[in-house]
Formats: sequence, C-alpha cells, structure tokens
Amino acid sequence: MKKISLLLLSLGLFFSASATAKPKSGDRYGDWVYQCAKQNEKSPEVCHISQNLTYKKDNKPLLNIAIGELVGSNAATGKGKEVVVVVLRLGILLTAGVELKIGEGKGTLHPIQWCLANGCHSYVELTTELLSLMKKGNTLNVTFQNPKQQKVTIPVSLKGFTKAYNTLKFLRKN
Repeated sequence: MKKISLLLLSLGLFFSASATAKPKSGDRYGDWVYQCAKQNEKSPEVCHISQNLTYKKDNKPLLNIAIGELVGSNAATGKGKEVVVVVLRLGILLTAGVELKIGEGKGTLHPIQWCLANGCHSYVELTTELLSLMKKGNTLNVTFQNPKQQKVTIPVSLKGFTKAYNTLKFLRKN
C-alpha cells in the first residue's frame, strides 16, 4: 500500500509539473505553433501563435497567419489589441483585400495595409465574435485575388487553435 501511495504521489507531481511548465518557442498545438522573439536585447519578449503554409509547386511561403498582441497599440495601458495578422505572398491583387471566413459561415472583408519583402500584410482585430468562431470551427478560409482577379481560397486548419490561444492568453496574464 505504501508503494502504491508513493507511486501515485510521484505521478501526481510529474503531471502537475508538466501541466504548469512554461511553453517554449516552437511548441506545437495541433497545427499551430507558439513562438516568441525579441526585437533587440532591451525589448520585452513578444509571443504569438501562428501557422505557415507553403505553396507545394515551389515550396515558397504562401500564407502566414499569426495571432497575438499588437505591440504599442495602446500606450496608455501598456496593452495592445489582439490581432490576426495575415501575410500573403507577393503578386496578389491588393485592391480586393482579404476575406476571412470560418467554415461555411459569413465572411468578412479586410484591407491589405502594405506589402514588404516577406509579403502583403493585413491586420484584423481579433474580436470576441471572431475568436469564438475560431475556437468552434475547423477551418479558417482565407480568400484573396490573384492579378487576373480570380479568387484564391486557402484553408487554414484550426486544429489545436483553442489550446494554443488559451496558452498564449494564460501566459500574458501571468
């Protein structure tokens, strides 16, 4: 009986320690990755969850989607807005914007703010409604237009999203 109690106690300590272990940059939650980085030595570490999709024909980035806090967006409180950052490869029709749609639900159209060497960026506020839909859904469909004005839809898996987001949110509170 004493051996069983000791075994259960050690298993309990093991599982409680692993459940509270701080995630590391690169940890995966389904199809989502937890990542952290510093802009420089003096800046605070900024973390987000993301997913990168590549084009199979040329193995180059097609779409990156990241969710995190927009640093410096609210200097008064020191806390930024949570945003969905969509980065699409260069060579798309900018004026068409980007549409985000969970599954077969209603889509929302968002502008593309700018293009840099790594792609064209759209910043979308992570509203309570969008977050709720992402937690319940299986696929986030990202639609944009190519230069020939043809719609291109990229399905982004939401597998593991809820756990990844909850981990990110928990760490930001502590």
